[in-house]
Amino acid sequence: RSNGTGKTSLAFAVLWALTGSVDARPMGDGKVTDVINDFSKFATVTLNGAINKKPFQIRRTKGVRKNELTFVLDGQDLTRQTAGDTQGLLNEALGLPPGASSARSSQFLSRVMFHGQHALDELLGATDGALKEELSLVAPLGRWRDAAAA
Repeated sequence: RSNGTGKTSLAFAVLWALTGSVDARPMGDGKVTDVINDFSKFATVTLNGAINKKPFQIRRTKGVRKNELTFVLDGQDLTRQTAGDTQGLLNEALGLPPGASSARSSQFLSRVMFHGQHALDELLGATDGALKEELSLVAPLGRWRDAAAA
């Protein structure tokens, strides 16, 4: 039950900063414009953290005419001319599959952020195909097969 304090909004702000997609839940339409409230012309999220002990800063801005993404890792500005090119470098630094769409990256990262909150029963009752699909969001199925064979 929600108390309306914004916990989910904060989590999705992180998800949006990392992937450019806002809500990977099946009932969400994931429209990026949804990050901009009715009283603003743009939205900006700045996320600071560390990847493999290297500090990073991601700053994503979306407006009616503005779409920017900056990425600094270990003091090196990795921002490219387009947000898509910068996103590719960010995905690589995060260990996401090369060429992963923002929706696919969002699905993966939301599993990491929210795993066990509401999906465990669904996972335990999943068909073989559905379970494989869910596991493939975390790691390629070949890795699961290799681990099972070891």
